[in-house]
Amino acid sequence: FLLSFSLGATCGAWCSATFLQTVTRKAQAAGELPSAVEAFVVWMPFVSNATFVFSPCIGMLIDLQGFVPAVQILLAMVLSAVLSLWLLPFNLQWWTLLSLNCLQAVTYSLQFTYTARRYRVEQFGIIMGFTTVIQSVVNIGGLYLLTAPAGLAAAAFIVPTCFTCLMWCLKERRDISRLLPGHAVVG
Repeated sequence: FLLSFSLGATCGAWCSATFLQTVTRKAQAAGELPSAVEAFVVWMPFVSNATFVFSPCIGMLIDLQGFVPAVQILLAMVLSAVLSLWLLPFNLQWWTLLSLNCLQAVTYSLQFTYTARRYRVEQFGIIMGFTTVIQSVVNIGGLYLLTAPAGLAAAAFIVPTCFTCLMWCLKERRDISRLLPGHAVVG
């Protein structure tokens, strides 16, 4: 949970920090006017921070299906945000903003919901503080990646996020199977 959450949050911060410089570079390469980049400058704060659009959907999904689908969405949004920022041309960078919005919504929905459901009420504050500290440690890597080539940054986010999300999904499925009636737990 901690690493998946921290990687998702750091990926969102990295995408936000590198978005405008990447879009500007791509616009110049495509021969776009500076006013085209200004549209992203104006709309980025609104689009990338409108997590309230997706957060209720993530909460309902967790209520209905558990954490596994939300963790899979976290992985998909990390992939989408990083790869679209890196690979898509200038005119398709709106997809990056949408992906970034979804990434932030699922990341923080998972943080709050997982902590609230898996820990006692008395532990909530300390666990939330601990997750913030762990994310801050992971953010140090994100700071380095701000100056790294896009391909290296993409690999640095994608590989560990795939691994940690897979491990989290396997753990959640194992925990669910132990709760099913008539299931014999070995070991």
